[in-house]
Amino acid sequence: GVLKSLKASLKKTRDTLGISRLSTASLGQELLDELEERLILADVGVSTAVRLVGELRKDIDRKNITTFASLVEALKNRLADALKKCSAPLNIEGKPCVVLVLGVNGSGKTTTVGKLAKMHKDSGLSVVVAAGDTFRAGAIEQLEVWAHRAGARVVKAREGTDPAAVVYDAVHRTLARGEDVLLV
Repeated sequence: GVLKSLKASLKKTRDTLGISRLSTASLGQELLDELEERLILADVGVSTAVRLVGELRKDIDRKNITTFASLVEALKNRLADALKKCSAPLNIEGKPCVVLVLGVNGSGKTTTVGKLAKMHKDSGLSVVVAAGDTFRAGAIEQLEVWAHRAGARVVKAREGTDPAAVVYDAVHRTLARGEDVLLV
């Protein structure tokens, strides 16, 4: 389930990074510049990629990193540390708590909304899901399946409808009913 999906996503990122193809390069400025560029291409934010590579530069000197394998291990550790800092409970204050989920196609937004809906329903909150992806074929139906599984209500419109109109409608309906969470 979740672990398999995470592994698949990480494989896609690993393939995009193509780090193994850099293994023959010497540990120098050129390699670090290439690594920074590949991190950015793999959807790591620019400021995060620059910071990570800057930390790796320091690690090379301080920790006497001399092999590509040890550089990759240091990168893994830095990435793990960065992700740990992002872990925090979702703060749901006020009604409704509106959560906007966005990202590139195929990144798992619909699945994540379904999982968030279930998590909130299981904790006793009322959940509404707004089907704002009105242009991707089958997106509304796919979201309806996830919402139904979680026991969440869905606000939707016809395919091709203005997404902002769907969200506007969802906010007003959620407010009118006094529901707890709106996932967009």
